[in-house]
Amino acid sequence: MACGYNYQTKICLACGNTFKPNSGVQKYCSNPECERDQNRRLAKASYPRHRVRIIAYAKARYNANRNRIKEQAKQRYYEHDFGDQKCVQCNGIFRALRKQQTFCSKPCQVKYWIAKGKATRWTGDERNRKASAKGWENAKPQFKNTSIERALGTQLKKAGIVFEQNASINSICNADIVIHDQKLAIFCDGDFWHRLPKTMIRDKKINSKLKRKGWIVLRFWGFEIKSNLDECTRQVMAALERR
Repeated sequence: MACGYNYQTKICLACGNTFKPNSGVQKYCSNPECERDQNRRLAKASYPRHRVRIIAYAKARYNANRNRIKEQAKQRYYEHDFGDQKCVQCNGIFRALRKQQTFCSKPCQVKYWIAKGKATRWTGDERNRKASAKGWENAKPQFKNTSIERALGTQLKKAGIVFEQNASINSICNADIVIHDQKLAIFCDGDFWHRLPKTMIRDKKINSKLKRKGWIVLRFWGFEIKSNLDECTRQVMAALERR
């Protein structure tokens, strides 16, 4: 009550509960949520209605123009006709969608760069697919704990062979699988990264250094481990028997 006047009980417009007002114009109770709703309603009521209509009309016009521009750009892209072109790799005829398009597909482009010596192998791996034919040197390979390493390691554990993964050998290199007692180093080479020219040169240097130190070096390609894992395990067992 204010000034000793007793106001009649009212119903809150926000929550619907009854409350005792402090003034004759109070329409909301003292609940904080109801007070926020009151502020929103007051702000909306104080905003000019003609400006609300203008803003809504402007937004509708903007969205319509944006959709129209998108459709026109899409139409222009697909309506471009650069004629029939001949693929440099497979000599097939295809419809070019851009200027100076010389390959009908990505595999043909990669095969072409392989023949030119820019790359030496291409796999269907999704991670390697992101490395373009010209930008493969800037892509980041997965260095350890790869799927082929895990597969070969699991098979060797089943055979009862004790080894260490991703271990350093005399500060020369880090091998994927190392059996220190038998001086056996096993490398699981990916089909893409380890066929690059600079990587192949580095791997040959590592092999020669390890052999001079008395180590046996085994290298398995990724496709060999995936297609014939038992044969890879047999080669490891044969190398241990020779020791």
